Formats: sequence, C-alpha cells, structure tokens
Amino acid sequence: MNREGTIQQIKDGKPIQIPLLNGVNWNKEHPTSFFIPSDEKKSKLVEGDLVKIVDTYHKERFWVKIEEFISEDLMVGTISNDLIGNQPYNFGDKLFLHMDNIIDVLDEEYERWVNKNHSNLSVENDDNKRNN
Repeated sequence: MNREGTIQQIKDGKPIQIPLLNGVNWNKEHPTSFFIPSDEKKSKLVEGDLVKIVDTYHKERFWVKIEEFISEDLMVGTISNDLIGNQPYNFGDKLFLHMDNIIDVLDEEYERWVNKNHSNLSVENDDNKRNN
C-alpha cells in the first residue's frame, strides 16, 4: 500500500498493514543473539497485553497493545508509544500483526530483566511508552 492509502486508512480508523519482522525466522537465523518469547508465552496472550514488534522498513522497534484476535495467529493492535521515524503512522494507530511478529512481551519477566540489566530505567515510568 502506498503512503496516501495508509494515511487514508488511518484517518478512517482502520488497521494498516506494514512490513514487520518475522521474529521466529530471525531467531532461527540468529539463535544465540536474537531471542523471542516462547510459543507457550505467546499462546497466553490476551486482549490488552503489550507486545513488541519491529517495523522492517523504518527499522524501529515499538510496543503494540493487542486489541482484538482475528484468529489464533492474526491480531489487531494499537501502537502504544511514540515513534521516532518518519512513518505516516504513530501512537494510537491500529495495525495488523501475527504471532510470529512478536519479539517480546511486557510482563513480569520482562520487568525483572529491565530492572536487573538496566537499573536506571523503569518500565513503569518509561516516558517513551504510554499506557492506556
């Protein structure tokens, strides 16, 4: 879809489709340096959960709040943080994503990892991520 078509879909409140990294494939290619959530963890996701994805065109990682499951694998989500690229979409816009696009899940395990490895950061007070 071209930029104008994407902008119109956003104005109409419709989910957009953007090029997203397939985290499963990337993990298979780089198993010792690129980690993804387990299938078990992803199978427990529910509407309202926050997941991280990667926009492959703009090379940006960001959080998405799952709004609706269309199938077991396909979801509609809302971008949950401000983006720094020159994308025609940003915080609050809806998009389609698949389970294989998910590279992280915001849960207690993620918060413990941040606190252990980046004690100067706080997941709860992250200014780059807005909670609804």
